[in-house]
Amino acid sequence: MSYNKFTLEKVVEQFKVDTLSWSDCLTGVKELQPSAMLKQFLEQNHEWALAQLTEKARSELLVMPILADIRNQANKQITIFSGKTFDVDSKLGLKGQCDFIVSKSSDIFVLRAPIAAIVEAKKGAIEIAWGQCAAEMIASRIFNEKHDVKIPFIYGVVTSGDYWQFLKLDQNTLYIQPEPLHYDKLELIMGFLYKVFTE
Repeated sequence: MSYNKFTLEKVVEQFKVDTLSWSDCLTGVKELQPSAMLKQFLEQNHEWALAQLTEKARSELLVMPILADIRNQANKQITIFSGKTFDVDSKLGLKGQCDFIVSKSSDIFVLRAPIAAIVEAKKGAIEIAWGQCAAEMIASRIFNEKHDVKIPFIYGVVTSGDYWQFLKLDQNTLYIQPEPLHYDKLELIMGFLYKVFTE
């Protein structure tokens, strides 16, 4: 079994996780303005990217440019790994590739703890990625603990590039934002991501 085989129901059953609505996830979040370069890139490519029928295209044309801009605005104190194999515990099925892993480290060559967040890009309905993202978040917590690093929360993001939805793992409770944010709230999306990647 690998991450992409997990449903939310499977995560809840296997890892004894409770789920709750995270309706106040945006409380206190300050909007972050995209750089001029990102703004121009998205203006030129947003419609084209959404027309693509693959997750890879949306990841490359929408998700990674936004994540890279946040990294630059965070003075490169975080690192984003794309498509990295993340085999944490094969017996538990916690293995496979992650779309994006966000590490609170400036090391661009080696994945280091603490892992702060997981980002999953989907071409269609983003709720189908909740289980996969949650399994990767659990793996991130285990990875951090194996490296003697503990942080209070692991965050998750599922996105189609057009809609963004946020998750938080706190002990054995998985909080899920009830309503995704649309791309037209880009400054708020970026503000949330900056906050959770750097806090």
